[in-house]
Amino acid sequence: MRNRHDILLAIDDSEASRMAVLYVAAVARGAPHFRIRLLHVLPHIPTHLLEHGGAEDPDDERRLSRELDEGTARWRRRCEAAATSLLDEVRDTLESGGVAGERITIEFAAPLPEESIGIHILRAAAEGPCDTVVVGRSPRSWLAGKLHRSPSKALLRGRAPGVAIWIVT
Repeated sequence: MRNRHDILLAIDDSEASRMAVLYVAAVARGAPHFRIRLLHVLPHIPTHLLEHGGAEDPDDERRLSRELDEGTARWRRRCEAAATSLLDEVRDTLESGGVAGERITIEFAAPLPEESIGIHILRAAAEGPCDTVVVGRSPRSWLAGKLHRSPSKALLRGRAPGVAIWIVT
């Protein structure tokens, strides 16, 4: 049996996410067995960065593939840089709430266009390992607005044996 409890805290810039951060800080305050994994889900990868039209010449095909990889990497770096201030704020809030900085890690995820963000969060939890997933729920959430559906509903419908789901409103 593990001596720790891993929480995956999926965040965006919504008020509901801020409430979830405060809740997790209160639960994990001063408890050395809690580990917090902050997960920021990036926007879906633009379709023009998923594949190129191909080429008959192998050298052209390699060049197109390299350009596609470079474009995807640039896009991801821009998205991660844009989220840095949010993640710094969340880390500061957790630390101010009594969670030691060395117990907090930051992750990014970029789901493919056909993937539900909720299912993507569950996959990240399964890869963790993770005992608990925490999300904020708000109709104005960036995540919900992007998909026109609620990631929290997808989390509840998904399969995550042995993982508790906390939805903070």
